[in-house]
Amino acid sequence: MITTGYGLILVAKLAGVAVAIAMAMAARRRLRRSIAAHTPTLGREARIESLTLISVLAIAALLVSAAPPRPATTTLAAPPPPIGPIVPAGTLAGYLTIIATASAGQLVIRASTPDRDDLGTTNTDTANSVPPGYRAAARLSTPNSGSQTLTLRGCGPGCFTSPVNWADGPNLLHVDISAARWPAAPAQMDIPWPPHPDTALLPRMLTAMRAVPTMTVHQAVTSNYTGDPGAEIPLRISGPDYLAAEPYTGGGGNPTALPLAAGVTELRLSYPQGIAIRLLIGPHARILREEETTPNHLITSTFEYAAAKR
Repeated sequence: MITTGYGLILVAKLAGVAVAIAMAMAARRRLRRSIAAHTPTLGREARIESLTLISVLAIAALLVSAAPPRPATTTLAAPPPPIGPIVPAGTLAGYLTIIATASAGQLVIRASTPDRDDLGTTNTDTANSVPPGYRAAARLSTPNSGSQTLTLRGCGPGCFTSPVNWADGPNLLHVDISAARWPAAPAQMDIPWPPHPDTALLPRMLTAMRAVPTMTVHQAVTSNYTGDPGAEIPLRISGPDYLAAEPYTGGGGNPTALPLAAGVTELRLSYPQGIAIRLLIGPHARILREEETTPNHLITSTFEYAAAKR
């Protein structure tokens, strides 16, 4: 608070009051001595006291016109909009769905329970039910900077935001969140930084996947994630049929890409329905692995393609 304009003016006012009090005491001592010597005089201390009091009154007038800073814990009415390109992430923390949005200098965490939808989509049950009383804490760890505790403040039901200094490279976000009536678990999400918007990779991937006549998708679905995504079920399916059920089949999603080793690229997507998707795309623009967080479900899929005939 002291580093704000309001704080500096307040410090100046307090300093002026302290000087005025000191000068007043000195002036009164001088006056008592001068009376005892039968030469009553106020001396320069009284003049300094008068000038200081005038300055204090001027500072007080300036202080009234300056807006006091809002405390860091003030709850916002709504989540702040992202600043520039984003890196989305999602997971389940026990039964709670967690969607994180990282942007320049800022993090927004949205949470939802199975009986409510607090992820920003329209839901009549949410409008008519009482929020479960979310509590959250978060830490950020990086290879070079160690771990730092984030200062979260509320931004609506199930919503928390914090300023963040993202480090270039991997950022591991640790979230401890709870809500009444629903078992929760610690969650971890990786935030690669900086974001690299890429509008070309998603169309190329969709074209490549639509050309796949058949493949095996090993898929696991859980609604209570504590580190184990559950047993995988193999599904024989064509590329077009698989894409028909995916939200990214029509594009969009604010795609952000991160090149990895051996021609593999990680593609992050997010959708306003409370969906965050992480795709690993191979050198032939086909999906190798997908992690999809939706309200109440975490879906992990590994793709197996038939070897090309010679």
